[in-house]
Amino acid sequence: MISCVGGEIIYPFIFPILFRGALLSLDGFPDNPTPFNREQIREHILNVKKTFPAEQISGGNHIVIDHGNNEFSLLAHLKNGSLLTKKGDRVEQGQLIAKCGNSGEGSTSPHLHYQLMDHANLLKAKGLPIQFFDYEGSIFEDQALNVIGEPAEVTDVLKTSGVILIKTK
Repeated sequence: MISCVGGEIIYPFIFPILFRGALLSLDGFPDNPTPFNREQIREHILNVKKTFPAEQISGGNHIVIDHGNNEFSLLAHLKNGSLLTKKGDRVEQGQLIAKCGNSGEGSTSPHLHYQLMDHANLLKAKGLPIQFFDYEGSIFEDQALNVIGEPAEVTDVLKTSGVILIKTK
């Protein structure tokens, strides 16, 4: 996710993001202020909320890649101004498309949020199982990454996570 060394924030992704397909991209959402300062981030989000679409408020600057077969990759919380693609572009494996950042309501520090989903709109989508290609070099390799997940309704996941949702108008 993110490494902090001596108070310095190290962005974890300096290599190309490896996906292929047509895409939708939303940029221009200001990066969140001081990482981990929830009050400043909340204030920041409230100030910019009226200017951006709902999915950009949640995911910040993000890219959605259409792989075909109703499979879409979401890369969210990207750095403001770093998206090197625009809606309708085709991307290839190994192409640099954006930089990791700290944008959007769901981000308290720089990180890349990745999910595979069944819809291009992250607010309407359900998650899909992910299989990583040619992945090695992690202490979790033999445990977590060999398990294929099953799709779950968000409400089912939240029931067991201890997260409280508040519905607003």
